[in-house]
Amino acid sequence: MKLLECKVMFADGKTVECNNIEQMLSIVARERKHNRIPLSFELSGIDTNGILYRTKLNFVEFSSQQRFVGKEILSQLTQQKLLGSILVEEKIITEEQLKEAVEIQNRYKEKLGEILVKFGYCKPEQILYALAKQLGLDVSSLLGQKNKEE
Repeated sequence: MKLLECKVMFADGKTVECNNIEQMLSIVARERKHNRIPLSFELSGIDTNGILYRTKLNFVEFSSQQRFVGKEILSQLTQQKLLGSILVEEKIITEEQLKEAVEIQNRYKEKLGEILVKFGYCKPEQILYALAKQLGLDVSSLLGQKNKEE
């Protein structure tokens, strides 16, 4: 699967194009500092058979927090679980799929999430869910539900 388009729409009418999901999360965090509220995001991609996929997620509720943490908590945060580990724990992908994707990642230096989506092992929303969980974000308010069942 090749990502064709990734964009975030904000309440004030601003739309920002992104190169990948990681950049989208970064843009949302940056724009939130300017009091811009994200309304939705859109992803589109095409698979090797020429089938075009488009996903749009509307935010019902969005929460963002900023706080200072002590050294002990900071130490815990810097020892985050890896994206692949979260996806396996959540039963979104299997150990075998993770191993295959990591081999490809090491060989071609692509991002793990992009590889997993390209191979159809998971959906972009599931990568977003796992990334949010990895960052300690309240995923229930970010996505409205766990997309691992889809």
